[in-house]
Amino acid sequence: MQKLQQILSKILPKFGKITKTGSDNEQFATQQVEHLGKLSDALIVFPYGVHANVTPDALALMFQVQGSRSDKAAIAWTPKIRPLLKGGECAFYHPPTRAIIKWDEGGNLHITTGNDAAGNIYINTTNATVNASNAVEVNADNSTTINTMDATVNAQTVAVNTETANVDAGASIDLKAPVINMTTAAATVTGNLAVGGGLAVTGPSSLGAATSNGVNIGNTHTHGGVETGNSSTSGPQ
Repeated sequence: MQKLQQILSKILPKFGKITKTGSDNEQFATQQVEHLGKLSDALIVFPYGVHANVTPDALALMFQVQGSRSDKAAIAWTPKIRPLLKGGECAFYHPPTRAIIKWDEGGNLHITTGNDAAGNIYINTTNATVNASNAVEVNADNSTTINTMDATVNAQTVAVNTETANVDAGASIDLKAPVINMTTAAATVTGNLAVGGGLAVTGPSSLGAATSNGVNIGNTHTHGGVETGNSSTSGPQ
């Protein structure tokens, strides 16, 4: 047993501490590490498909390459800042801001951009497709801007809740759904509007009358220049 412990003490990796971020301009990722009281550069190794420029004070699991003390490699991580996960969950995370991409125990994907979700998400791609079998919901406290040449929305349910929504399409916008409900204090359509069915305009008069080229065509409109006769015209219909 004692002999086994002696062997393990020689082959088990030692712990070090990252002391300096790397430039990440070299062929291999190297960073300065404090190991056994000495500072040296170490090759930083990550799992396939994962890479980082590790912040100082992160721990490093040290290895000697081919038994040489001067040639070191390390696996770095931040155990104190790691996300707290339930059984079966896994995640990628950004230690400085606590941003996290997490798959929960039910298989749902959660993306949180930094402390209090204060960061931004940027997607740069040629084409983006979102297929939702049930519903698509967008909630924004300030504004939502969509700039596209063509926009097509095909869904059973589309819910957009936002303070301001700007949709700027260079060619056309097609909305295809069994029911489209628009609840807004004011809506402006610049251009031709084709309605392939009935059009019902309801709401209190405080919102303003329905007009066409500035002429009131709502249920409060009146006719001027009508001569008084034996009978009067009926109300607006």
